[in-house]
Order: sequence, then structure tokens, then C-alpha cells
Amino acid sequence: MTTEQFVNKYNGKGINFDGAYGNQCIDLAAQFVQEVWGHSGWDIAKGAAYQVWTEFDSLPASKYAHRVPNTPTGVPPEGALMVWGTGIGQYGHISVVRGGSNTSVFQSFDQNWNYHQYCEPIVHNYNAVLGWIVLNEVAKPQEVDMIDANGVKDLYRVFLGREASQGEANSWANIPWTQAFYGIKDSAEGKAYAAKEAATVVAVSELTKQVNDLKQNPSKADLQAALDKLKVESDKVQSLQAQLDKGVSDDQAAGVVVDKVNPVVKFIQLVTSKLKGGK
Repeated sequence: MTTEQFVNKYNGKGINFDGAYGNQCIDLAAQFVQEVWGHSGWDIAKGAAYQVWTEFDSLPASKYAHRVPNTPTGVPPEGALMVWGTGIGQYGHISVVRGGSNTSVFQSFDQNWNYHQYCEPIVHNYNAVLGWIVLNEVAKPQEVDMIDANGVKDLYRVFLGREASQGEANSWANIPWTQAFYGIKDSAEGKAYAAKEAATVVAVSELTKQVNDLKQNPSKADLQAALDKLKVESDKVQSLQAQLDKGVSDDQAAGVVVDKVNPVVKFIQLVTSKLKGGK
């Protein structure tokens, strides 16, 4: 039986595979595994739908199927089982994926969605989706390093110059490192922060050149003008130093901050000493 034949067979009807608790989403998934996948529906039996994902390795279905984590670029294939976490409710949710999905929405066949205890087609977004389960005949994705919440917080410090909230950290966690890296770096906030840092580097460079161009014994007026211009940049440097003091874990990022702080600190000391001894 194909996925669409299954949809046509049960559309508008209720399924109570285990004969308990009425028509639940897990009942539809079990019936699908039995009729379309050709395995026992009890192979994915769990008390809560989200546990089909979190405890998948302990299920008999793990011997012939595998999990694919939800990512912003992933698209589930027809015939997969989609699993939601507790972000949509205490028990999560599970459904059957139909054809025609994309990275924004996916076509689904559900039971007990919006408390409708019968089967029906639904178009979903990916909010709270943990991922999907597919038969091993469908190629497994290449293994990649996944980022955790602490890694996300490091990227926020480097690319946004601020601390990530726990919600922000969690929203980027459990996806490939490269995806989080470029997603945060290339975000509107990330680009704005990079442009601001680049402007600071240029301003400091220009001010340093001005000091180097000053004559051996500049007037106090010349030095005071340079010092006034420098104050704005030194305020930015103090902000960068504060970030460094918080313990940015990325050595390269910390090095960039130090490269900005040290020249300006020396510059301030030079101008201050000149002011004391100038004309």
C-alpha cells in the first residue's frame, strides 16, 4: 500500500490501533507502520508521541528505520513519520508525511490534531518538530557535528557582541554547527554588528595615523583635538574589553578583541603623556 492509498482509505475515519484511550495520533502512526511499512504497529508503541523520537533507539522500529533531525534546510520525504516535541503539548504529536513538502511547510496526514479524533490532511509549519523517521531504504543523512546551547551562546558573543537568551540558545541548538554558524553570522543583526566593528577598526586606524603624523612636539590644542576624537572610540573599546572579561571561549574571537584594545590603550597613554608635556 502507498502513502496516498493509506490516506484515501482512512481520510475522515478514526483509528484506535491499541483499543485504548480513544483515537490518538499514535494509533494512526502504528496503523501506517503496519499497513504501509509492512511491520508491526507495536514497533513504535509508546505512551506519548514525543517518546517515539526521544526513546527511538529502544524501539523495535530502530532496527529498520532511522531518525532525521529537523533542520531549516531539511524536507521530509513522503511516507515518513513526523514527530513533534512537547512545545505543542504535553504528549507531543506524530503524523504521516505526504508528498509536496518544502522547507517552510509540509503536507501531513493526522489524527487527533486540534482534538479531531479522526484522520485528516493538514498543512503544518515546522514549529516544535523534532524530526522525522524514515525507513532505512531512504538514505541516512551524512553524520555531522551538532551544536549545543553553549556553542550557540559562544557564536552570539562572537557575531552579535551580546549574550544569547536561553530561548535563543535553544532555538539554534541541535542543528549542524555550520548551519548555526552561518545563520547567526549572516543574520541582519550579525551583519550590523560586523559593520559596526569594521567601522571601529577604520576609525582607530585613522586616529593612530593622525598621531603618527603629528610633529615631535605638538601643541596642546592638536593633542586635545585628537584626544576628543579618541574618546568615542575608547568607549567602544571598553565595551569590547567587557566582552573579553566575560570569557569569550573562542580563542580567535578573543584575539580580535585584544588586537583592537591594545593599540587604542597605548594610543590613549601616548596622547595623555603628550598633553602633560606639550606646549
